[in-house]
Amino acid sequence: MQYVGANFIGLPTGINTVMCTVDFGPSGTETFIQTNIVNQTWVRTNSIIVGSIFAEDNGERSVEDAFLEGLVVGISNIIAGTGFTVNCSAPLGAIGKFKIMCIGV
Repeated sequence: MQYVGANFIGLPTGINTVMCTVDFGPSGTETFIQTNIVNQTWVRTNSIIVGSIFAEDNGERSVEDAFLEGLVVGISNIIAGTGFTVNCSAPLGAIGKFKIMCIGV
């Protein structure tokens, strides 16, 4: 698969992707961050959306950093025709930015 912007070339029809960044800031004291994803007309009330840490060498925090800091990603507040909320928890505290890939059907 080839990554292009927030879309993958070669995904089956009906699968949608959105990339976002969550920023825990520089202090290491933040343990919970939410990011609203909007303008997603494909989202339905019964959409199944999964968020995961995206492994990308971009000078930001790595997927290994996310695992070591206990980062957990969840999706909530699904609003048909509009979007959803990406929730990231780091019980041990986290610093910096992480890329999150959301895939939905």
